[in-house]
Amino acid sequence: MRTPPAPPYATLFYAIHENEMLKKWSERVPFYKRFIDDVFGIWLTHNDPSQDEILWRTWLIFGQVLRIRRLCSHRRDADEKILEFFHLLLARGHTQEALGPLFDKAEANAQAYMQLSQEEREHVRQQKSLDAHNQVFLHLQYHPNDPQSRDIQRIWREQVLQPEGETLSQIWRMSLGTG
Repeated sequence: MRTPPAPPYATLFYAIHENEMLKKWSERVPFYKRFIDDVFGIWLTHNDPSQDEILWRTWLIFGQVLRIRRLCSHRRDADEKILEFFHLLLARGHTQEALGPLFDKAEANAQAYMQLSQEEREHVRQQKSLDAHNQVFLHLQYHPNDPQSRDIQRIWREQVLQPEGETLSQIWRMSLGTG
């Protein structure tokens, strides 16, 4: 039985975009690896990696605080979960001085969102949906010659996970320009 032609056409379409995107954004994508249809890449929003860390930490905290406030029925439960999250980040080496202001701003953001009407929340969701159209989604076809799974796994281990002479942490540091 044959498969419909739409998936291969979609794969080719995205392959073209992947090649163009990698050329265009090579300074912002210092590390990019693809395994069949899964991609792992690092996208830097600033030339300074420390700025990216500040941004991802901010987004992580804002998103998690809002998520907790929306999911917990009782304020006390939400407060406990947010405090657990704060302590988790402290345990991972972040400082209270860096986290405190972010948690304060995230709490204010969550409270503002929770006070919105259903119509206003729907407008926010629609705006995010429109913004999502500016995101890049890449999907490339599985190899047409159908290699054995063990061969793909071996190549993955040798070329990506543990290339000869380099460890993954060395590759990671080199891609960030710190090693």
